[in-house]
Amino acid sequence: MSQDNRNTLNVYLIVAGALAPLSSCPEWAAGAVIVKDGMIAGMANTAPPPGEQACQDAGGCDDEPVQRLVADPEGLGGKSWRQFRSCRRPMHAPALAILNAARKGQAVEGGALLCTRIPCHECMRLIVAAGIANVYALDDEAEDSTGVARSQSYGVPVHVVGESGAD
Repeated sequence: MSQDNRNTLNVYLIVAGALAPLSSCPEWAAGAVIVKDGMIAGMANTAPPPGEQACQDAGGCDDEPVQRLVADPEGLGGKSWRQFRSCRRPMHAPALAILNAARKGQAVEGGALLCTRIPCHECMRLIVAAGIANVYALDDEAEDSTGVARSQSYGVPVHVVGESGAD
């Protein structure tokens, strides 16, 4: 990757990082930007769909315990069930970025998704269906570990670039 491409990528990662603190769910704050042909096609943070209340406006998260099979949670090469808390109010930032692009009539096929966290399994399914070609994440923290595995099985590379940005 050329220095100009790295610098441009870092600018979009900064935008994604700036969106995250604006998320309506403090427990799972994230930001996402979709870039196609050097232009932002869609962007979003973790938020409820239009017309629904945000967590802080509704008196807190509407969460429930969720069991998920997690691959290699302790680095031992196995799988185990892990308990998560999952708020049902907000949509994840990558999903909302795709939907926001669609609402504006912006094509995302062949573009790149830049986000603050690795997308979860459901978001990766949307990314694959939308035809997004690459995912760049600032952090390797994910709601579950199936997002990366799913992306690899569908041929969408996930690049964890870390807080310092793309090298």
